[in-house]
Parts: sequence; structure tokens; C-alpha cells
Amino acid sequence: MLNPVNLAGGYEIGAYKGVNPLGGNSPHYFMCVGRDGAYSYWSPLSSNKKPTGIGSADGQGVIPKESRAGFTHFASGQTWYDTKQVWKIQNDFVIHAANTERSNRREGEIFNQIASSFIDSVFSGARELK
Repeated sequence: MLNPVNLAGGYEIGAYKGVNPLGGNSPHYFMCVGRDGAYSYWSPLSSNKKPTGIGSADGQGVIPKESRAGFTHFASGQTWYDTKQVWKIQNDFVIHAANTERSNRREGEIFNQIASSFIDSVFSGARELK
């Protein structure tokens, strides 16, 4: 989980024209879709499809359950992604934001994971950003 407020000053949001990106002062799961030197690329996730005006109409989809592992509510619920929102974030900001977010600290459970084969299949170019 990363809170966009804790990333302030360290990111650029790449969103297609007409797509208002997820943001604000609320933690969201993010999926890393690649890294390049001091930066990494992230797509915000949600438990529901985002409505018109926040997400894209044609770039959203559900991550299959068999491609997810981690915290119980993440692995067993629905997880939506949006290919039309990718954030470029400085790695130092990602580490700081992840360490700041208390909900990332859960004993006895593995961190959320998504199969890299799924990421590569949905986010074109992700394979080259590693």
C-alpha cells in the first residue's frame, strides 16, 4: 500500500487524456509494472471498477485470483487495475511511503504479490523495464 500524499514531489502520473488518476490522501494498493534505474512504474489497484471520471472506461480489468497471493483480503477479493494510469515514482519515495503505511505491517501473512507473467501480458513493455 502506498498513500499518494506520502509520494508528493517524487512522482509523475501518466494518465491518458480524459482519465483522472486515483490519488488523494488515502492508501491504495499499487502494482509495480517495471523499474528503470532510480525510478519504478506503478499502477494503482482497487477492489472495484472505478467510475467514469476517475478511471478509464476501456483500460480497467480484474487480476485473476490465480495470479494473486498475499494478505487474505487481497488474495480472496477482486482486484482491479487500470492500464491507462501508470505512475513513475522515484524508488526512494516508494520505500519511504511503504514504510510509512502501517497497514503494510502484518505478521503471519506474505506481502501481496502478482504473477509477473500476468503483468507482462497486460502492461506492454513491462518485461523490458526490469
